Amino acid sequence: MAASAPFSFHDVDLGHGVLRIADAGPDDGDERRAPLVLVHGLSSSHACWSRAVPHLESGRRVLAPDLPGFGGSDPVGEGFDAAEVAGALSAALRELGADHVDLVGHSLGGLVATVLADRHPEQVRRLVLAAAAGVDPYKGARLRVVGDVADRFMRLRRRYGPGLVARPRGRALMFAGVVADPVALAPSDAELLVRCSHGATRTGPALQEALATDLRPRLARLTAPVGAVWGEQDRLIPAVALAELEMVRPGAPVRTVADAAHVPMVERPEAFARALDGLLEALAHGTDTHVPQS
Repeated sequence: MAASAPFSFHDVDLGHGVLRIADAGPDDGDERRAPLVLVHGLSSSHACWSRAVPHLESGRRVLAPDLPGFGGSDPVGEGFDAAEVAGALSAALRELGADHVDLVGHSLGGLVATVLADRHPEQVRRLVLAAAAGVDPYKGARLRVVGDVADRFMRLRRRYGPGLVARPRGRALMFAGVVADPVALAPSDAELLVRCSHGATRTGPALQEALATDLRPRLARLTAPVGAVWGEQDRLIPAVALAELEMVRPGAPVRTVADAAHVPMVERPEAFARALDGLLEALAHGTDTHVPQS
């Protein structure tokens, strides 16, 4: 089993509820290295990053929030509004002294991270999209069907998943399309994916928000440099979305992770961490030369 990150936790009270942030700090005091903020995807939590964090560049503080309505964080509002969620996350990070961050968003978290970078540009130095929702607006009917039954499916996964993760057919049933090879997925990693979904109360509304959002106008006007990392075998948000990113952010650096699908940080954590570190280094040296549109 891959090593997991030793997190401590902050429950930041924002008045309307608590937003929980996992912390793998402290940092080494080097002001050139901003905190790295990792934002999870749909029906997940901070725990999805636990395999990859030990492989990231040492010496920098890593913060991994639970988005409102997921993990240990209270919902914001009645459903899931990306602007409200991004605002809550921005405020919670500032409470922890994270006024300037490098931001990574996976799937739904990529949507939230992009909205945060657009609305709070002074807070985000660099943005990395990991299989981000909203980059490619031409989503198939398959995802819309998933959206109709998302909450019910996740309840069933949490209820029956612990008894299925040890069985190859059980992993194939639960994670087909999510990981490249569900049968080969280690039972401990399958258990992690199930555990990540605990506390998910806004899966349906969040997925509907993702399906209704086109991030391309925001990405075109972002002042922060943007990069992307994708699993080569992602079938939920296929890597063809990178062509859409290239259209709105010409020259944005991209890395792909072989033998991985939608959750490369769990499937191949070391390769994912290596790709992420490489992207952040490339962005620090001006690889993304996009001129923001007004």
